[in-house]
Amino acid sequence: MYKLDKTVGLVTVATPLDQNLALLDVDEHLSAESLAVIHEGFVNVIPILNTARRSKYVPLSQGCDRGKGSIKQVKWVKLQGETIFVVLSDSGLQVYDAEISDIKFYHACRETGDENSYTIGVCVVKNDTLCIGTHLGTVWMLRGNESNTNFVVTGRFYAHDEAVTLMDGFEEYMVTSSDIMTYMWLYKGNSFEIVRKLNVSGLFSKPTALKIMNCLTFIGYESGEFCIFDFFDEEYFARTIGHKLKITAIDFSALTGYILTASQDSFVKIWKFEQDASEAKILHSIYNDDGPICGGAFLNYTCTEFCTVIADSVNVKFYLKWDTDDEPNEPKAKDVNEAKEEGMPLGKEILV
Repeated sequence: MYKLDKTVGLVTVATPLDQNLALLDVDEHLSAESLAVIHEGFVNVIPILNTARRSKYVPLSQGCDRGKGSIKQVKWVKLQGETIFVVLSDSGLQVYDAEISDIKFYHACRETGDENSYTIGVCVVKNDTLCIGTHLGTVWMLRGNESNTNFVVTGRFYAHDEAVTLMDGFEEYMVTSSDIMTYMWLYKGNSFEIVRKLNVSGLFSKPTALKIMNCLTFIGYESGEFCIFDFFDEEYFARTIGHKLKITAIDFSALTGYILTASQDSFVKIWKFEQDASEAKILHSIYNDDGPICGGAFLNYTCTEFCTVIADSVNVKFYLKWDTDDEPNEPKAKDVNEAKEEGMPLGKEILV
């Protein structure tokens, strides 16, 4: 179903952070314009659509402090119709233009003088409010001017008793998670209210990857399972045992119904979402012989391409979708173990 197309090298190795991949301008058919991957206090920025453009290696700080600090998350988001690049770190919040050429805004997002403070988790609600999570479990709400060069803090609240670890949003809805609890929120007026807690019976594992698309919420866990929730239907729930180790990335396309999961077990898997099914259906599985994966996503909404980021490696691997009828000599296997027993080289595509 998918085959390796190419491997692109980063400037420096990817820090083994969960969800260590950001994409710029994912389109229905075209590939994303660029990707960003964290290396400690720097960001690798690699052009995808226009390969003639030069890669960038952007430091968290300039001058004598160049590259010092620890970046926790990066993400391109659309705010008031403009795409901006958000950097979350132990320095606070930094907002850049989409090209990551100029810094537009900085805020410490710090309630105390704690030297261990950091920001993690970002989303936009109602197209005009930027939400930022912190190590104290708070969520800061900021609203920018027309050019997004100056922001005003419109609110701040404690979402969790411990550090925020994951955050995503869609329209007026937001999901936040800590190591202990996950909440769905609704933005009304200028504040959030809890819609419900996302408790999974018998699942005592930390959430490690999050994706919201339309009314659906996809959460990957340290146990290797992933679950699907519906904002509008509390009765709907799907749970799938996807990997042997922690899920480090999860993505979904509403156009195709495809789900992508990547894991520390070195596998990336493609699944089919079916509304009436209690678990996702596996379509394709690929083993990466370079080691654990720390980031992965579809490059367009039709899911003809996706890429994966290898932890502690400079390699980013790109895969293309192909028709199995066009590859009659490609070996097929019912599962991964069977493929290995038949001598299929690791890193090859495995059809299931």
